[in-house]
Order: sequence, then structure tokens, then C-alpha cells
Amino acid sequence: MGIINIVKNVKEIHKEFVVLVRVGNFYNCYGRDSYIISYLLGYKINILDNNIYNSSFPKSAYNKVLSILEKNKINYIVLDKRNNFTYHIK
Repeated sequence: MGIINIVKNVKEIHKEFVVLVRVGNFYNCYGRDSYIISYLLGYKINILDNNIYNSSFPKSAYNKVLSILEKNKINYIVLDKRNNFTYHIK
């Protein structure tokens, strides 16, 4: 199952959460979540092949991003591809 499908499945259950996916040295978010991250932190929005919106940031900015999400009272889920997409909900 691809990352996009996994994110869609998680979003079906947790509609009000921002989903961040760690892939290598970056965290990615997709769809509406990319707009939230872009608005709050100024990260660029990219359009992937299937007209899916994406925004990413380096792992060095992870604590900063989570701090801003928490400050704005935005719930989030972090998925980790390295560990078979185990997740952390906050």
C-alpha cells in the first residue's frame, strides 16, 4: 500500500488531524494538511503526479513544527515509514 493510500485511510478515521509522514530525513503532509503547514510555517506546496498537494520539511524542523501545531491547538498524527508506519497521536 502506498503512502498516499495509508494517509487517506488514517484521514478517514481522524478527519480533524494533520497527518505527518516521516520518509527518510523529511516529513511530508498531503492534501489539505499541506495547506495548513504552508500557512503556519511558510513551507512550499508542491503538486504531485495525481494532482495531490504535498508539503515537506526536514527532520531538523520537526520540533518547531510540532510546537506551532500545539500552540495553534491543531491535533496531529506522525507516521513513520521506517517502522512500518507506526504512529504517534497528539
